[in-house]
Amino acid sequence: MLGIIKNEIGPIFKGKNYKVVKKLAGRGDNIPAHNHLGEDVVFSLIKGNVIVRLNEKEDYNLKQGDVLNFNGENTISVDFIEDSEIVIVLVENK
Repeated sequence: MLGIIKNEIGPIFKGKNYKVVKKLAGRGDNIPAHNHLGEDVVFSLIKGNVIVRLNEKEDYNLKQGDVLNFNGENTISVDFIEDSEIVIVLVENK
């Protein structure tokens, strides 16, 4: 088999220089401000609607299918406007 399919929640893949995490959250949930030092972040909204806040000053209203990329030195917090599913890819940038 050449490919691997996973459909669970949490860390789903890990390689030498990357990690892939899948999360589900309900309307009104949030992810508190944090950062990912030494990594680039690719934040993909699979379904739902979220507000991503970078460095406590820039807001991005993501809708289903949107993908946001940023350097993990920045802080990120997330407010879930609707029940949502996200996939985050963290890539070492050293």
